[in-house]
Amino acid sequence: MAGNMPLHYEFWDLDGQRDTGRHRFEYALLPYWNGISKGDLTRAGYAYNREGWEEPPFAIEGDVIATAWKPAEDGDGWILRLQEIAGAPTTVSLRFAEERTVTPTDLLERPGRAGAIGQPGRGRTWSAPLHRHGIMTLRIRLPQAGD
Repeated sequence: MAGNMPLHYEFWDLDGQRDTGRHRFEYALLPYWNGISKGDLTRAGYAYNREGWEEPPFAIEGDVIATAWKPAEDGDGWILRLQEIAGAPTTVSLRFAEERTVTPTDLLERPGRAGAIGQPGRGRTWSAPLHRHGIMTLRIRLPQAGD
């Protein structure tokens, strides 16, 4: 293990690529988590590091964290990206104040492509299972004719 200590620097293959200079490190949480679930610990870390984060205007249920809430790239609705954070399957449920359409997409925001999790839906609630460590990307918008 001595090769990883700064006093015994032996990373000859990375020499010249070190991150030099002055750095500041700050704990997001005290390094103690007994009694807190992995999901709650992850949520607390995200909350600490997300200054100015705009929470989605609806309820999200399940052991997940929202990693993105933004306008869709093509301007058609909003994109919500969720990630399972406890290492166990969960059910994601969204509860809206008004009717919405939810369309699962892939990471490039394309509906109906490989990687999309869940079925499209319309209403005030939507839910789908999410596997452990899974990522789910959803397009959310007002209902339109033909939905």
